[in-house]
Amino acid sequence: MDLSSPYPPEVSLIDDGTNGYLWRRCPGDLRLYTYDDDTSTKSACTGACEIIWMPLLAGPGAKNLGNWTLVQRAAGYRQWAYKGHPIYTMIGDKPNDPQGDGKDGGKWHLVPYEK
Repeated sequence: MDLSSPYPPEVSLIDDGTNGYLWRRCPGDLRLYTYDDDTSTKSACTGACEIIWMPLLAGPGAKNLGNWTLVQRAAGYRQWAYKGHPIYTMIGDKPNDPQGDGKDGGKWHLVPYEK
């Protein structure tokens, strides 16, 4: 596994056993998710959605890093995207018991590490 690619300080990479290596929010250790209704330039998760599915926001000086890019949210914040997919964590998710994978008719997905 080549871990030399840069990634944002807001994430870490964890061996998640049967799920393989997964990206997680740092700090907090919550798994990261993508949403099928998003595009590479816009998040479809707004309003009540973003209360449950918290966008992984980028810090003020953040810049694109390899597979990690920035998406502008309607409220003016910038959100991290991985390989063109805006990234979220799920409120109530637990570090050792993921609850979000497959939610909303299968539209939410864990974010695995991919070369």
